[in-house]
Amino acid sequence: GGVVAGIAAVGVPQRALAAATATPRLAGAPAVLSDTRIELAIGESLANFTGRTRPAITVNGSLPAPILRWREGQTVDLFVRNTLERHSTSIHWHG
Repeated sequence: GGVVAGIAAVGVPQRALAAATATPRLAGAPAVLSDTRIELAIGESLANFTGRTRPAITVNGSLPAPILRWREGQTVDLFVRNTLERHSTSIHWHG
């Protein structure tokens, strides 16, 4: 079996919205990470899904967040860095 992780989005205040200049990678399928040492940077960017630019939470600069996949019994080191100026963050696990 494997483990899959997703990141929940939260609202971003207008002040932080102005600071969000990077455009997230909006590829169809998310990246799959399976190394035993992974760093995740939680950040914010502007995204346009519906014709209107809105704030979005990204992981490693991408949206959707990467899929994390390991085999049962593997030992992994996972480092999460929150770069959101005004929000705490958490990871929501599935799998």
